[in-house]
Amino acid sequence: MLPPEICIADGEAHVFGNRLYVYGSRDLDDTTYCSEQYNVGSTEDMEHWTVHEKSFDGNDVPWIHDKKGKDYPVTDMDLKNPTPMFQHMISTMPAFIRFLIKISGKKNLNMGKLMPNQQYVFAPDCIEKDGKYYLYFCMTGNSEGVAVSDKPEGPFENPVQMPSGGIDPVIFIGDDGKAYYY
Repeated sequence: MLPPEICIADGEAHVFGNRLYVYGSRDLDDTTYCSEQYNVGSTEDMEHWTVHEKSFDGNDVPWIHDKKGKDYPVTDMDLKNPTPMFQHMISTMPAFIRFLIKISGKKNLNMGKLMPNQQYVFAPDCIEKDGKYYLYFCMTGNSEGVAVSDKPEGPFENPVQMPSGGIDPVIFIGDDGKAYYY
């Protein structure tokens, strides 16, 4: 088991070699969803776990600070007609965030503009292709990207922005060997 102080939410589990790797959001504590960094947990026997700290850091994403960069709206986070799950998510956010959402007058939520100094990363996925490991991530600012490493635990570097906005990317490798991005 992972140490209790390490919470990896939104987990995606993958076997690379003889180890199981768990990629996910890193909740800082019970009042803060996610953080600016990912940890990866790995094990060979499901009993003894290794926590690979700072496998990726949102502060290393070059476009996140570009105020003129392309913004890809998230259509499933509609503030005018929120789903029941999104209503619950908003209700559990800190009061100042709920206030900012209320006065923003925006149709879609862009956490990067509400919290510009926090480069939170959420719910990643990872694949292996030709000996390289690709970490697909999403973060504040409705931004999604992919970073690469020589090792499944990272560190993942050289992030490239994806032409999409949203949360929780998932990569599916079909029987034809092609990767499909959801």
